[in-house]
Amino acid sequence: KKARFIAKLSRFSKYNCVENGSDNNAIHDALAVASVIDETVVTFEDCYVFVEDGNCENIGQTVISNEKAPNCHVAMQVDKAKFAEIMKNMCRYYAHK
Repeated sequence: KKARFIAKLSRFSKYNCVENGSDNNAIHDALAVASVIDETVVTFEDCYVFVEDGNCENIGQTVISNEKAPNCHVAMQVDKAKFAEIMKNMCRYYAHK
């Protein structure tokens, strides 16, 4: 039952990410949790971040700028192998619950 659910979730994610023009299959919530479990999964940089609210083409988007002092800790890179291992371990753990 759990394996079917994970397979359905994977197909849904693949369809919505890869097959619709994106080049990744991101799992943002799981990555956030993984970074709490092991902070070395993600490489962070301090950046100035704001939401564009002017009259321009990227209105409403989150923008990173180097023009002001940092106000945010932004995840920039992921150790994919380490993240995959954490996900596998969590699946193994919950499969036995």
